[in-house]
Amino acid sequence: MKQTNEKQCRYIVYIYTNKCNDKKYVGMTNQSLKSRRGNSMFSDYRNCTEFYNAIQKYGAEAFEENVVAEFLSLEEAEAMEKKLIAELRTQEEAFGYNLRSGGRDGKHSKKTKERIGKANKGMVISEEHKEQISRANSLKVVCLEHKDGMTILFDSVLHAGKIAAGHPSTISKACKGINKTAGGYEWMYLTEYRKFMNNAVA
Repeated sequence: MKQTNEKQCRYIVYIYTNKCNDKKYVGMTNQSLKSRRGNSMFSDYRNCTEFYNAIQKYGAEAFEENVVAEFLSLEEAEAMEKKLIAELRTQEEAFGYNLRSGGRDGKHSKKTKERIGKANKGMVISEEHKEQISRANSLKVVCLEHKDGMTILFDSVLHAGKIAAGHPSTISKACKGINKTAGGYEWMYLTEYRKFMNNAVA
């Protein structure tokens, strides 16, 4: 029982503060902050558009990191992240870089949606990148340990997103091993799942 609790209580909640303007980013992770960053320029925060762009503008050295709490369960970390985002008002452009209200089900505010639109306006995506996205979205995926107790096959990431109420991009990341879960479930591409099952039987 002790091992299970230790495995579950592995989340940390953290805050990055821009020393130039005091704007903050609140986050949670079950990795070390170094692993979460990806590299010295925070490459793994590309989906957090506002925060990532600020790092590119001011430089990583302009941001001070602070671990607020650690050894939290997922539920505790989500609750604390939401609380801090609300208290510090980091979804507001004047105070921070958070685009969502926190937690797995965090929502974009109206102002945040406007900010995303401005940040993405004028972005150019190459035809090669479009093709890569299209191929990834069309691959068959398997949902493991589904709430109904079944392993379910979906025709594509897009199909899985509609049926399983998860965002296609997070499901894709879970399949690639970037995220552990998406929508509370574990995911694998069908090709990888078949290899896994064959090795398990062998």
